[in-house]
Order: sequence, then C-alpha cells, then structure tokens
Amino acid sequence: MAVCTSWLLDDQLAEYLPADSNIVSFQRRFELVPGARNDDDFMLRSVFGADRPKEIAALPQRTRLERAIVDHLRAGRHWRLRTGWFEL
Repeated sequence: MAVCTSWLLDDQLAEYLPADSNIVSFQRRFELVPGARNDDDFMLRSVFGADRPKEIAALPQRTRLERAIVDHLRAGRHWRLRTGWFEL
C-alpha cells in the first residue's frame, strides 16, 4: 500500500483544473482518507516557493494552477492537505 499526504490530493483542485490534467489524474489513483487540514501556507510555499510575495495580489498567475490558487484564496476559501492511499 502507498500512502500520501499532500496539497496535490486536495479535491478542490478539480474545480479549477481540467479532468485530464496531470494533478487530477494523480488524484484519481488515491482513495482519500476522511478529514483534511487547512494549510494555505503549505500550498503557497509548494507552488510559489518560500521567497514568494506575501500579498496574494502580487503572486504570479502565469499558469492555470497559479490562477486557481489565487482565485480560491481571494474567494475566502482555504487549501487543504489531504491523505490518500492506493494498493501497489
């Protein structure tokens, strides 16, 4: 069995990314464990780096993923760390 805890498993990403995106395809491999932990900072650090601008409006929005992250936060929502598993 493989277990993963990551922002990549946040099922909210499917609201913004196409069904055939690599991230959504990765998510489909996993059975999600109930529960999640809000962690906007982890998502921001993972995608934009530790030296990113601190203001949401100053974050780059070059890719669909970057635009999704910013739009989600501007809407007052939070990104989550999720855990999932799949059989090897």
